[in-house]
Amino acid sequence: MPTGRHDVRDARPADLAQLADVEAAADELFVPLGITDLPAPATAGERGRSWRVLVVGEPVQGFAVLELVDGAVHLEQLSVHPAHSRQGIGAALLAATVAAAREHGADRVTLLTYADVPWNAPFYARHGWEVTEPTPALQALRRREGELGLDRHGRRVAMARRVTGAGAGTGGVMTQPADLQTDRPYGELEVVHAFTSGPMPTGVSVSHTGRIFVNFPKWGDDVAFTVAEIRDGQVVAFPDQATNSPSGDDDETAFVSVQSIVVDPADRLWVLDTGSPLFQPTKPGGPKLVCIDLTTDTVVQTIVFPREVALETTYLNDVRFDLSRGEAGTAYITDSADSGENGIIVVDLATGDSWRRLRDHASTKAVVPPDLLLMVEGRPFLTKESPDAETQPVAMGSDGIAISADGARLWYCPLASRRWYSVATDALVDRSLDDDAVAATVVDEGDKGSAGDGLETDDAGNIYATAGEQNAVLVRRPDGTIETVVHDERLLWPDTMSVAADGHLYVTANQLHRQARYAGGVDERAYPYLLLRTPIGAGPVRLTR
Repeated sequence: MPTGRHDVRDARPADLAQLADVEAAADELFVPLGITDLPAPATAGERGRSWRVLVVGEPVQGFAVLELVDGAVHLEQLSVHPAHSRQGIGAALLAATVAAAREHGADRVTLLTYADVPWNAPFYARHGWEVTEPTPALQALRRREGELGLDRHGRRVAMARRVTGAGAGTGGVMTQPADLQTDRPYGELEVVHAFTSGPMPTGVSVSHTGRIFVNFPKWGDDVAFTVAEIRDGQVVAFPDQATNSPSGDDDETAFVSVQSIVVDPADRLWVLDTGSPLFQPTKPGGPKLVCIDLTTDTVVQTIVFPREVALETTYLNDVRFDLSRGEAGTAYITDSADSGENGIIVVDLATGDSWRRLRDHASTKAVVPPDLLLMVEGRPFLTKESPDAETQPVAMGSDGIAISADGARLWYCPLASRRWYSVATDALVDRSLDDDAVAATVVDEGDKGSAGDGLETDDAGNIYATAGEQNAVLVRRPDGTIETVVHDERLLWPDTMSVAADGHLYVTANQLHRQARYAGGVDERAYPYLLLRTPIGAGPVRLTR
């Protein structure tokens, strides 16, 4: 079965004789951890009695042994020869294992593994597995592991991944589980980090050197720090805890509630602080744009927005940069307020001056029922904050933002809309033009295929849009053609995107639509939230002198 760039197949008799050598070589990776007495690899005869054995390569480079346990497919062994590590073979075998479970009609794939070995539980978590309470049969397997001495080397845990679309037919209508058709994924998608605890993330940005930054707005979760870096698999406050500990909602020197973080063409991290925890009215000093020098990890500039720019109702949502325009560059910000004026904010990075454009222009406003009914996970996406509350439309306005590869057009979209728009950047920065003259440069770029709140561009002229209604990311090619980049059940509300120098598009999936405010007061979110990436073969837009 093809899984990305690796073909996974069922093992043949000649393959089974090779598995012990592959497993023994993989076990050598445990030696630096002081683990030198793992049980001997199973023989070819023992492997031949397994339910299924999947392999990659000829000769075998990696394999997965599958058994049936408690009605689930159980991943008994996964090994990749170290000579072929970090090539996606393990991920391909996991994807094939899930496909085999779906074909069989199993609703989950289980496994037992070390909790703290980096290529054990953390690796599986990045691919959708979660720690779970072991079933009676798994408890029996755990006892057997204890007899073999595996517990001496660290904590062992049971993990499971849900398999959607699984199940046999009933009533004699379907006699083979394989007859059941399900929604097909499309494209390659890799889990970069699984957020198994803590608040939901929104923004992500990747530096030129590969550092990954995320942020957590204060929407009701317990947020210890609103800006973070992912270091060695751990989420840590950035640049430090003190900068994430405001004295109040008007603190100019600390982050209040951050909605977006973006690395600019000069490889500096800019932090867009809404100053609006729980979408409360802003206070002067709270809404701001902060620059962090990534060579020293220190704040080097803070631009606080005046009241005529950051209104009481303003919600600063996302930002893009053009360092080739003006003395020190220009920033563009969306105001997505759901109960006030929407528009675009322009910032002169040299002087700190800022001004509003497209004030409540029709292109910046949410589209609400009956003109548009958002549908996510097969249900209407509406605001309903308690079981007895009346439903209200989702009303976030201008949200997603992206700048064209040549810097001539700024693209934007309301969250509650399936259309996107662009405006001339020359008009946005020319303060001699009135609002009507700026609005005259707006172009309705058409239906983008879905509602969503994320836009991004690359240096090849492609424009990306998150498709919250379809669990997907779409792309508009330079010729105007719209295609699907990736569609996957794990993209539960794809939110912010970041094109990185490694040729990947990074995207957060945070289950935004499952929050209590949209589900009758019941929080339907479930860990983990995900940071994922997909290969695009292009790099970030870097507009600089």
